[in-house]
Amino acid sequence: MDWASLIRRVYLDDVLACPCGGRRRVVADIGQRAQREAIVAIVTHLGIPTEPPLIARARDPSFAAA
Repeated sequence: MDWASLIRRVYLDDVLACPCGGRRRVVADIGQRAQREAIVAIVTHLGIPTEPPLIARARDPSFAAA
């Protein structure tokens, strides 16, 4: 059985059902041994950023009170 069928069987949840009413599709199955280069290549091909967004610095708590 594929993973989606197992999840549907155990949790009664269709993980491939999209909220828009369509169906999601599996693009790639990447195991633990996949190299970073392969993951970056797939994500880049999909047009998804490969680097996380910058996190803003924390503000002084007194700044929020003003």
